[in-house]
Amino acid sequence: MTRYKDRWGVVKGLVDEVCRHRGPTKRYAFDKLSLGMDFLLLLLAAVVAFTLRLQLFEGHSLGLFGKRHAAMAVTYTAFSLLLLANRRVYGARLLREPGEESRNIIRALAEATILVMVISYLGKLSVSRFFVLATGLGSVLALLGWRWALRRFQEGNVRIGREEKRLLFVGITPESVALAQRLRQCSSQGVTVEGFVEEKPQSVFSELPVLGEISELSLILQRHFIDEMVIARPVEEESLRDLLWEARRRRVTVRMVVPWRWEGIEPSWDLLEFIGGVPLVPLWDEPIPRLGLWIKRMLDIVGGAMGLVLLAPVGVAIALAIKLEDGGPVFYRSVRVGKKGRTFFCYKFRTMVPGADLWKEKLLEKNERIGPMFKMASDPRVTRVGKLLRKYSLDELPQLWNVLRGEMSLVGPRPPTVDEVTRYEEFSWEYLRRLDVKPGLTSLWAVEARTDPSFTRAAELDRQYIERWSLLLDLWILCRTLPAVLKGTGR
Repeated sequence: MTRYKDRWGVVKGLVDEVCRHRGPTKRYAFDKLSLGMDFLLLLLAAVVAFTLRLQLFEGHSLGLFGKRHAAMAVTYTAFSLLLLANRRVYGARLLREPGEESRNIIRALAEATILVMVISYLGKLSVSRFFVLATGLGSVLALLGWRWALRRFQEGNVRIGREEKRLLFVGITPESVALAQRLRQCSSQGVTVEGFVEEKPQSVFSELPVLGEISELSLILQRHFIDEMVIARPVEEESLRDLLWEARRRRVTVRMVVPWRWEGIEPSWDLLEFIGGVPLVPLWDEPIPRLGLWIKRMLDIVGGAMGLVLLAPVGVAIALAIKLEDGGPVFYRSVRVGKKGRTFFCYKFRTMVPGADLWKEKLLEKNERIGPMFKMASDPRVTRVGKLLRKYSLDELPQLWNVLRGEMSLVGPRPPTVDEVTRYEEFSWEYLRRLDVKPGLTSLWAVEARTDPSFTRAAELDRQYIERWSLLLDLWILCRTLPAVLKGTGR
């Protein structure tokens, strides 16, 4: 057992070293969105229980009676949240088992209810037992109910490809193959197993291929947009250090399969969890700002809807101008590459003559953009109306519909074309970082370097945006977008 502790001590030391040199980190991500939602629902359950108590049992003075029950409701909420956290309901999981999560919630809330009843009895407080029991029952129904609704919502998003966590296994072992099969059976959870990396590649089974060697890990993580990596077999100290550094740099969560006995190893195994019967220990959990991303999506929905409504008269005028010029279609629909390489139809007001895409190959030698993107200042395909629309970026307005659909965001890297992405390999695979997030209607590049022809500069600004992202940064970019557009420097 001692040698197992020593081996785990080496792993912990490597993790601490990587995290110390790469900035502050969290050993275990915390789901703030679930915590906040549970807090509100627990208080709501107490309010509903108190209201029912007044409706069913009259004859009490509301003053002192209400204050005591309010204090007890706050106490119950605090106990509930602490017990739920103790049972790791708010911990980020590779795969949440609904049954296990539900049992933990029921047990934690039952314990909180018993604690409140004991405190009420020992303190001889005049608190209705009906109130306490009704609050406990209401809390169970509320917390289980909203999680059930969230799972149904997430399953719907998974089916249409909006929510997906991509997983990679390092090493081919019985445990990793069993876990891969287990995760494939739970596809509704949104976890997609991309495959394996191994020192000497060999076929595992056709559905889950070996993607390459460990030495190619950096490229594989980027090419397949990996979110999570599971180390499934013992790795040499130097290789493990490299894996952790690369994962930390790529913002990839890392877990390790525990292949040896773990009973009796005290402090280091507090984060151990079982997924499909396979024991895993998180080495690095990439924090996900779920609450911030949820607020960002709400802003996208509100902003997209308001933009479509308020700018509808402008859109009608643009449509008439395009139609009157050459009688061609008003809208232009092109295939663009979005988050994690998914393609979608991006909508714009047509600014070029019909069939302009057929001319593109003949004009490639006149490309003024340095890099894989194609751009010409005096593109002969652009119409007179199109020049005006491009100058003030009015041709991008229909993309508010893409924002509403969830394919784009108000702020993010500009959506690249398919042929542009295929050329990234000629220049740098690092350009794929632009596809780590949803593309945006406006971007950091649009307000910082709109006229800079260097694609490298654009990709660097996109990388900075992804790594520094916050809601305040989005608001700052949105506030600067209108002045940048009014300068009329668009092409």
